[in-house]
Amino acid sequence: MSRSEASQAGGTLILVAGPPGTGKSWMARLVLRHLEDHVLAPGERCQQVSLDQVKEGLWDRLGFSGPQEKALLDREALKEYERALGAAMGHSRVVVSDYPFSTRQHDLLSRLCCQHGFTPLTVRLVADTDVLYERQRHRDLETSRHPGHLLTSYRPGQVLFDRTEADALVSREELARRCAERGYSSFTLGQTLEVDVSDLDAVSYPAVLAWVEEQLRG
Repeated sequence: MSRSEASQAGGTLILVAGPPGTGKSWMARLVLRHLEDHVLAPGERCQQVSLDQVKEGLWDRLGFSGPQEKALLDREALKEYERALGAAMGHSRVVVSDYPFSTRQHDLLSRLCCQHGFTPLTVRLVADTDVLYERQRHRDLETSRHPGHLLTSYRPGQVLFDRTEADALVSREELARRCAERGYSSFTLGQTLEVDVSDLDAVSYPAVLAWVEEQLRG
């Protein structure tokens, strides 16, 4: 796809979906860098909007005391995410967003695409449940992971010295239940490419990027 062709295309929302532990954030950054380096017009930039980052910002500003307050903040985060995504659509022709999208966000995303004349694409990452559990566990124990994801109560700036003691770590059984009930592995909006990331070394990343390019051309 030439850069001149790219400049003529309509707006596109690229959703990187799938259960926790599939590497959605990494894939989203890979797609964004590829489009900026090889597809978009010189100087044109994608925008990336992350619901997790919106949540973490609220947690760091307000904190939460108990699961009910956390759930209230998560609902407020979804409203902020909607505003941020709408603003990004108003300024950029290509917007990338990653999250374990489910029926909770489907109608919101569809409505925003209609309002802004954007075409949605979904790159859905899937993997075996046991693989997902091990990856999520490893990620949650890393110091880079925001502690608000691992706690039922959080004070702004709180540090977890022993993450294995966090009270909201997800068990293997709970992860399987969430995946089944929320449909992480079946989420779709627009043309959808499913990528099995159970074995990361076996994933053809060039094929994923080529598919995204093809959809933008279409």
